[in-house]
Amino acid sequence: WMMATGEAVSVDLVNQWLQLYPDIPVVNAYGPTEAADDVIQCAIPQPMASNQRSVPIGKPLPNLTVYVVDDAMRLVPAGVAGEICIGGIGVGEGYWRNPEKTAQAFVPNPFVPGDVLYRTGDLGRWLQDGTVEYLDRVDNQVKVRGFRIELGEVEAALSSLTGVRENVVIVRDDLPGGTALAAYVVAADSALELEASALRAQLREQVPDFMVPASITILSALPLTPAGKIDRKALPRPESLQLAGVDYVAPRNELEQQIASIWEAYMPVERISVKDNFFELGGHSLIGVRIIAKINKQLGTQLQVAALLSSQTIEGLAQLIQDGGSSDSELVPLQQNQHPPLFMIHPVGGDVLCYAELALALKNDFSVYGLRAQGLDGEQPPFDSLEQMVECYTQHIVHTQSQGPYRLLGQSLGGILALAVAERLVQLGHEVSAVMMLDTYSPDYLIQHYDNPTKVVSAAFGQGAQASDLQVSDLEVQDLQQQYQQLQRLRVVPQEVSLQQFTGIVKVSQQNQSFATQYKVENLATKVHHFTAQDNVTGVSSLESWNSESWKNEQDTSGQLAFSSCHRVPGGHETLMQGENAIPLAEQIAKLLANKNYNNE
Repeated sequence: WMMATGEAVSVDLVNQWLQLYPDIPVVNAYGPTEAADDVIQCAIPQPMASNQRSVPIGKPLPNLTVYVVDDAMRLVPAGVAGEICIGGIGVGEGYWRNPEKTAQAFVPNPFVPGDVLYRTGDLGRWLQDGTVEYLDRVDNQVKVRGFRIELGEVEAALSSLTGVRENVVIVRDDLPGGTALAAYVVAADSALELEASALRAQLREQVPDFMVPASITILSALPLTPAGKIDRKALPRPESLQLAGVDYVAPRNELEQQIASIWEAYMPVERISVKDNFFELGGHSLIGVRIIAKINKQLGTQLQVAALLSSQTIEGLAQLIQDGGSSDSELVPLQQNQHPPLFMIHPVGGDVLCYAELALALKNDFSVYGLRAQGLDGEQPPFDSLEQMVECYTQHIVHTQSQGPYRLLGQSLGGILALAVAERLVQLGHEVSAVMMLDTYSPDYLIQHYDNPTKVVSAAFGQGAQASDLQVSDLEVQDLQQQYQQLQRLRVVPQEVSLQQFTGIVKVSQQNQSFATQYKVENLATKVHHFTAQDNVTGVSSLESWNSESWKNEQDTSGQLAFSSCHRVPGGHETLMQGENAIPLAEQIAKLLANKNYNNE
């Protein structure tokens, strides 16, 4: 046998050995010193496919047990990455005279009473054949734009591509628009000319788009430390980045060039095609606010953030500006297709850009529309009353879909507004099949806990945690300009947002807060589904803020709202519908609405 241990062995190295010594199998062994060295072994008698991503580490040896768990020490299914933990007779008692480190690494086994688990800190997953695949260290698991990514999984995918000898993937925070993945690749043959665009195209066939690096840099060799390890700090800054999956089309006129320059200043891409989609490039609500604010300031336009929803490319924005078009309609198409409509009503801030990723995840099931508040431009006044707002939204909904059943959704305060709209539709004789409330707190809770204007304004910008930096009286005694300047200093309000925009958002958010707390919740002739964010930082979950008993009883006798179903979903108050969390949430929503005979007008 040839034993490979100590470091992860590559497919190429195993195949080279078997070509030289076909009668001597390779045994890939895995195991830390803390658990008697070898814990898992995999015998490899034949060469592996050249495009195989990694060498399996095999199955546990007798008297040893291997678990792959998530952050909460729960077992994960085959194919899902988690931390490798070891149990059984080989696990040590701890570190000599280091009780603190021992307590972190040697923990009670939740699956076998009286046993001890060693947490390896290694990332791996079970394969369908019952073997374990080593991926990386847990501390190499990162989050980029809300997506949890295992760098080792991206590296393994790159290693499987034809012509790639070795590679490394890192997260860089010195790129335009913020953090992004950067890959560095060495060709298998110095005479072979690898093309980054071709590698990216192949990689897209193996991993989701969010795992495709923003840049792929071809190097003759990876920089090494004196110890022979890869020197990640010495990796060069990428010269160019390209995320898009479409052919590059350069700006064709001065207006497109100006907009492209603004996009490139804020996005993690240095060369953007005029046909590239804002959201597919990794754009999100905060970047969207900044881009539109910069366009308005530089070009003298009065675009709303909703323009990025109706015109998601540089080409589209330029055409909108040239046509003198307006983006201030209350109804905003988020995803238009042949599927039945789903209407998403804005949260406290009044805009619907926050729903973009969820709408994208729902595009195979619904044509998604957002309803945004009046007055966000700072020129028009907000709605005078809840009744006026509800009547406006109802008219837009009925105009878009002439007959029911209607489906409504709202995040946070938007869930209460969705109830009010549903009530009005029912009064008009329409059928509302379901209302989806995403981490919506009760009106009573909002009255008690959001009496501070600072919290309301901060929540409108998705920066609620920053509100603790101001005293309650700060926003009560200052005029709007002072509020604007102070919140910009605290980075609650982006620097690119103008005073006029800020004024509009403040008035709209405070009015929305007032409307939601005024609404008298009643049970409706429709199903109401409540989703609670798992990552709660307030101490009270959104579900607990309602009468915790009433949702269990379909026959409500207390005048409280009875939920048809309740669900705990990954993420926080805003992030439950962003990044990787948008996909499972969309799947749950689609499943709840699946068995309906929808009118598709």
